[in-house]
Amino acid sequence: MRCGHAPTAAQATYIILTTILLLNLLVAILSNRYRPDDLEADTQMRISRVVDYYDVQVEHGLVCSPFCLVQVSEPGHWIGH
Repeated sequence: MRCGHAPTAAQATYIILTTILLLNLLVAILSNRYRPDDLEADTQMRISRVVDYYDVQVEHGLVCSPFCLVQVSEPGHWIGH
């Protein structure tokens, strides 16, 4: 059974443009996903950030949350002190 009417020019244009945009999005996703050098660099940067943050905590005698609230609440034991 046929629908009874042909798509209008606006509908055909919409379908074509939507298909082109979706294919463009697919190509962008696939080309961005497979960059091992950028992924490795990003991973190394994140690891170095964590290590630097840990070094600051150890250097200043800080503890991680939620225990830092107990440390700050003790009288005479402020972070800048």
